[in-house]
Amino acid sequence: MKSFKRRFNISGRLEDALNECDAQRLGLTRILVAGMLLVGLAFEDLQVLHHLPPTMARPNGIMTWVFHLGLGEALLSSPLALAGLKLLAATALICVLIGYKTRLALWLATPSLLLIGGLVRCMSTFHHSDHVLLLMLPILALSNCDQAYSLSHWKNKCLDQPESHSKNDAWAMFCLWALVSLCYFSSGISKLISGGGSWFDANSMRARMLRGGLKTIEYGEGGIVGAYNLPDGFFLAAACLVLSAELAAPMILVSRRLRKVLPCVYILFHGLVFWFQNILFFEFILLQFIFLWNKPSPLKAANESRRPNKLVLGATLSTVLGTLALAGFQRNYYPLTPYRMYVQAEAFPVRYERAFRRTNDGLIPLKAPPGPKGRKQIKKYLMRVANNCVLEPKASFCPGLIQVLSSQLGIQNPNSLVVRVSNFNRDGTTTLLGQHP
Repeated sequence: MKSFKRRFNISGRLEDALNECDAQRLGLTRILVAGMLLVGLAFEDLQVLHHLPPTMARPNGIMTWVFHLGLGEALLSSPLALAGLKLLAATALICVLIGYKTRLALWLATPSLLLIGGLVRCMSTFHHSDHVLLLMLPILALSNCDQAYSLSHWKNKCLDQPESHSKNDAWAMFCLWALVSLCYFSSGISKLISGGGSWFDANSMRARMLRGGLKTIEYGEGGIVGAYNLPDGFFLAAACLVLSAELAAPMILVSRRLRKVLPCVYILFHGLVFWFQNILFFEFILLQFIFLWNKPSPLKAANESRRPNKLVLGATLSTVLGTLALAGFQRNYYPLTPYRMYVQAEAFPVRYERAFRRTNDGLIPLKAPPGPKGRKQIKKYLMRVANNCVLEPKASFCPGLIQVLSSQLGIQNPNSLVVRVSNFNRDGTTTLLGQHP
């Protein structure tokens, strides 16, 4: 009977979770989040946005207010302003990474990265890269995340000052756990609402996976191209396993065992998604380690009473409730999103786009250059070229898009860039829909 009560004692399980949340884990999370955002920032090429017409912008959420106030157009019209915004974000993130003036740096990084992410999405397509990391920044800013693994902590030790450990650290770390688990849970809900029965349809799952696997601009063809004829049972089992893992995500917060099992499942899941579909969620892979870190902390006081920081708890609840509300309507409101990752009903034929360089010997397939600059945006701009230059040509958009895509692919002569849009049919044949030029 005692074992039964313990198993279903949510308050006891919550206390166990808080005991695992300490200043060391919070400090490591700060380093991990800042490091991943720095890497992501290196892969952004903001100055190419200057070549795109402002009328192409599709602002969403708070970015509608940014453009309404004229700030969006002002930033897009000035390469110097875009470079300065990126420099501000990078400097702030470096300070966060090393733990110098951490709280000030976090409050500088949050709005600058919010603007950068919003501008990139406005001029390309809505995507989820770095999205959870951005939502974690305000929680870190409201916490004492520099009490371990930081210059401030090292300075206090050198001056023989007593180590401080806030009673709010545990709740701040728990709230960060909640944000990560929220993205999986919301994604699972979206699969049920937006995907519906199509999520469990084998042909729809094949088409959904091929939509990513046929995009070769970054990593070549995905593994699904050679495996789409696997039996229907394979795709049905994959659909059930993915949905079950995502809907189970909130259990991470109250189950110590699942805090060890589910992160490993998610790492495997993202690895398979990358192999099959060419979709790399590297930040989600690395974020699993905020659950797996399990070294006892000497900074944690035993049996201390913990009162959650009202600002931290309020910010987290607002994010969670707002995201879940958006999941019901399946709408994005930047910076919140219901994480509708590839959940729409799909069917054959599957449309895809490819980029080529025209030479005297014919067309040569193009891939992203090896450097990081602009790599995150290439796939998004290729999709816009396919839509606005091939399928639904828009004279005001196309020249800027071609110039930007050529620049990102390292092509000096934009006239040599050829973009083809094709359909992939169920029998493995392809049909050309059009090309530019």
